[in-house]
Amino acid sequence: MKNNNTHRMLVSLILLAMLSGCSANNAKHFACDMAEGTVESARDRANDSPDRMNDNDVANGIFTAMLRGLGRLISGSKKPACR
Repeated sequence: MKNNNTHRMLVSLILLAMLSGCSANNAKHFACDMAEGTVESARDRANDSPDRMNDNDVANGIFTAMLRGLGRLISGSKKPACR
């Protein structure tokens, strides 16, 4: 499982490099998406384990933020950050 986290982190870093020319609004989107992804991951795991949020949840949050950011970049969406 540790390999999976490493893979996600590498993909996230590659996507971050692709999106490095962020405006302030894109940075807000990234922060919100990362927070939402981290909380969603922790919630999904909450029924299986009594543990609190962990590194895997944070990695999932970063990965979620990268995918959502890439989707916004491709679609040209101009939604405001933090709905």
